[in-house]
Amino acid sequence: MSEQKVERGETWVLSRDMKTLGRQLFNEHYKALRSADDADETAPTVDRKKMTAYSDMLYATMNAIKSEARELGERGLAIMARYGLKPESFKWKDKSGLMFFNKLQSGVIDEEPGKRFCQLPDNLAEWVSGKNAAIEQAYADGLNDCVKAVIRFYDTRMRDYLTAQAIAANFYTLGILGDIAREIRRRSDEKNRMLIADTAELLTRIIDGSDVPFIYEKTGTRIRHYLIDEFQDTSALQWRNFRPLVADSLGAGYDDLIVGDVKQSIYRFRNSDWTPARRAHRPRFPDRRHGAYAGRELAQPRSRGGVQQRAFHLLPRAAAGAIQRGAGRVYAAAGALCALWRAHPPGLRAQSAGAARRSSD
Repeated sequence: MSEQKVERGETWVLSRDMKTLGRQLFNEHYKALRSADDADETAPTVDRKKMTAYSDMLYATMNAIKSEARELGERGLAIMARYGLKPESFKWKDKSGLMFFNKLQSGVIDEEPGKRFCQLPDNLAEWVSGKNAAIEQAYADGLNDCVKAVIRFYDTRMRDYLTAQAIAANFYTLGILGDIAREIRRRSDEKNRMLIADTAELLTRIIDGSDVPFIYEKTGTRIRHYLIDEFQDTSALQWRNFRPLVADSLGAGYDDLIVGDVKQSIYRFRNSDWTPARRAHRPRFPDRRHGAYAGRELAQPRSRGGVQQRAFHLLPRAAAGAIQRGAGRVYAAAGALCALWRAHPPGLRAQSAGAARRSSD
């Protein structure tokens, strides 16, 4: 990897790159993409000889395809030279589509042929304005066929080239990630510890595909009501773990409360995903229309006014229903707080808020 960075004109020091790569191991996107072997602590170490052979194969593929492109460029320029022509001799001068042969000859193939080049095949009107015997002879003597070969090359060979290029660019990165992951697991096993970042993934593997009674059997209890705060900072794996429990609670006729504001999502660097909160106003559970209604009301922008009033009207109803079913002191406190808020006129609320700020200062 150091040699590769030096060839690209970058620094060979890897300490910063290693830290950046190491942080990716705790990213849920990486956890979702890695294979079962990567997640298995007993998986064997990667065969470095096979990795080296595979890397050599990737670069051999890219070099072979580059050679094909270079040969096409040289062939097209040779036909032009045979008739005393240059790419600038054709229609549009130095902006002619045939200028593309110069790039191919120099081995630059990452850029696809432009619109004017793609209009050249079997279309002499795009080659010359008026009459030009030399251009017409070059056209008939193989230059037109060479243009079609270039387009065919990009249609058939560039996919292999770009695939090999993308793999090669990240090849050593993947190897280093695997080594770091195994070292982390080894040290965790030595100390008999588990990383907090792995808890959501572990729970997902345990309950994935299991029904809710199985989950409650493992936890040793049953929860009827759920309150999830700061929902905009919930990760995708966390919501995947909680959603069947919330669905079971709603299906049994109990009330649940999810609170979140996508505008306050600030923990994406810790795997939070605000998209579930953004979709919360849609009916996620069709048989619970009240929950969908509350989500729509509370999802409206605050700038429209009246949202806080609607929220404080909705919360006591939800809290009262939860209290009747024995939800506990959290809902009782929420209901009491909302009732106290509604009992005070707006002016007194502002005075109380100001007094609270002064006392806290």
